[in-house]
Amino acid sequence: MNDIASNRDTLVLCPGQGAQHVGMGAKWHEHHLPVRQIFATANEQLGFDLAALCVAGPEEKLNRTDVAQLAIFTTSIAAYAALRDVGELPPPAMTVEPPTNVCRLWGCSAA
Repeated sequence: MNDIASNRDTLVLCPGQGAQHVGMGAKWHEHHLPVRQIFATANEQLGFDLAALCVAGPEEKLNRTDVAQLAIFTTSIAAYAALRDVGELPPPAMTVEPPTNVCRLWGCSAA
């Protein structure tokens, strides 16, 4: 991640449904307080532990549409927060796969 963070021309790609997998965001969650805060807010708002589901599964639940989209969105925001945490904020030019277009909007508003 440090190689990415040092590049001033970084483009953040927010993936769409189908990109979810058990373990996504685990390293960012472990190493970056802002990532843990984002997941804590998501957990509180959703009423379940999205962070634990992303990190440890079960895969069957993570793959459900109602969970997968929330997990991908939150993990995408977490990735952006991790880059900010290391002192590099990529430019707010983001490309996304629908239905995660809201990730692009969030990234631009955070810049």
